[in-house]
Amino acid sequence: MIIQIRTKDDLSELLRHGNSPSWVISESRINFIDSVEIYQFDGRKVLKGTFNKNNSYRNADGRLVVAFSNGTIEDCDFKWIGQNPIKYKSVNATEKNTNSMNNSNYVVGFYAGKINDYENVEECCFAGEKPDFIAMGIVIKNNSVNEFIGRVITNWCDKYPTDSLLYSGKSTIDMGGIAEDDNGVNLWETVQLQYPHLLPGIDELYNYLEIDADDEHYNLSAEIPDELRLFNIYEGSFLDFSNIKKGNGESLGVQFYL
Repeated sequence: MIIQIRTKDDLSELLRHGNSPSWVISESRINFIDSVEIYQFDGRKVLKGTFNKNNSYRNADGRLVVAFSNGTIEDCDFKWIGQNPIKYKSVNATEKNTNSMNNSNYVVGFYAGKINDYENVEECCFAGEKPDFIAMGIVIKNNSVNEFIGRVITNWCDKYPTDSLLYSGKSTIDMGGIAEDDNGVNLWETVQLQYPHLLPGIDELYNYLEIDADDEHYNLSAEIPDELRLFNIYEGSFLDFSNIKKGNGESLGVQFYL
């Protein structure tokens, strides 16, 4: 797996030091990282190298200093989509994702919702639309009840958008793949054991989002393909996002059928 980082740091200095400090990266991902790609903020240069696990370490804040070897700097023209400075890319991601999803009987899907004047939810599918909330994940049957598992983003319905992991009917604030419960346990690590391709699948769906000029909210950057829409994959399922928290602590309060 390739870890991709977007930074305002001088790539020449990072190459000289052999690392890039410091990033929110869960422990469960480290063993899967093979390569590092560090992109200049404007996307015109990239530093590529081999991930050096032995020299990587966590600072006092728990963030990972990403070390690498055999680094080189290249010119490029890369458009970074989304506001998260960390992305993950699987080698032959599409092939691996499709095979694993078929074997595991789940498909990672995308839903962008707009809350209309009648408090009903409408789906957004086209480039340029501004969804009030975004859901990326899977729907499984749990005790004869369909359950959504994945990330929900409060977006244009919220002044300060918030990411949450919805798992086992509970909502937990999600900080770039780290969603700690009241006991300090990262629930994403539990989810990854059950659904190892869920989080990488979610990361790939950010290709359909672009950050707004306000640097806070997402807009759709491309039309959502039918095969990736939760509405088509899990049609008829009931989604309960009523307890998802906004940035101000209020509840999203949304329930609807696909």
